[in-house]
Parts: sequence; structure tokens; C-alpha cells
Amino acid sequence: TVRYVSAEESRALNARFRDRHRPTNVLSFPASDPGDLGNSGFDSGGDPSGVPGSSPAYLGDLVICPTVVEAEADEQGKSRRAHHTHMVVHGILHLLGYDHLSLVEAEQMESIEIHVLALLGLPDPYA
Repeated sequence: TVRYVSAEESRALNARFRDRHRPTNVLSFPASDPGDLGNSGFDSGGDPSGVPGSSPAYLGDLVICPTVVEAEADEQGKSRRAHHTHMVVHGILHLLGYDHLSLVEAEQMESIEIHVLALLGLPDPYA
């Protein structure tokens, strides 16, 4: 699911779950351990569900703060639509177990984001 929240609710959730006392663009709450999902399909170009013809798996919840996303887009000179879509893709990758704690992880995650956004006709958010 995707839930849109105010800056205040984003700040409260970010403080509660990440001990960061400020609003944030997107928070991801996986339904299960991402390692339990197996191959997401992004590495091999396969079916993200892992089982061709199967129903989509429930990955978890995204909490998005439009106030933060729009402010970031404006500050970075990006379209709000493109940045919002980027945050949805970014959050879904977190639900799938991707992270950006190390340089290698960040590069892998950014590469996937760039690829998915290009498939949607959107520009590289890191360019």
C-alpha cells in the first residue's frame, strides 16, 4: 500500500522508526524479511514475483510525504511528477531488500532506479 502523510506525521514516523526527528520523503515498511522474497527479478530481467503467471506479492507499505517530495523536486530543479515517481520506485526497492548503506549498494540501487524510471519515460534522477 501507499499512504500519503503530512510533514508532521512523516516526522513522527521517522522519529519513531528511524530515530530521525525530521520529515522525510519516503518510508518503507516491508511486510516480511526481504530475504524471504527470493530473487526480485531485477537482476535477471525475470518476473518480479518469482513465479510466472502468479499474483503479485504483498511487499509492504510505503509512506510518502508530498510536502517533502515537492520541496526536494523544486530545490533540485526536477519535475514534481518525476521526483514523486522516483520516490515510489526507491521505496519499492527498499521493500524488495535493496539499500544504500554502502557505496556498492547505493550504486546498485541507483542503477535499478535509473533503469525503471527510463522504462517509464522519466529522466535519470541522478544526472
